[in-house]
Amino acid sequence: MHFHFLIEDPSGKELIEKIMGKIENDNQQVTHQCIGYHGLGGFTKKNTVKETKDGKLLNDLATVLRGLDKYLQINICKE
Repeated sequence: MHFHFLIEDPSGKELIEKIMGKIENDNQQVTHQCIGYHGLGGFTKKNTVKETKDGKLLNDLATVLRGLDKYLQINICKE
């Protein structure tokens, strides 16, 4: 089982990394990916590159989810 985490701040990312590290040591079938951001931000109005690339979670959310969707479609099709 694989988990993707979108974390609002660096300290939250560090916490999730430590917790997931312990879980992965106990269960080799569990993996994770943690993506940290620099604050929460806000939803964008136009979703332009200039508006989204400031490292804030909500600003980048639409772009990240589109990329994750493409990634999962490619990897699921390979199985």
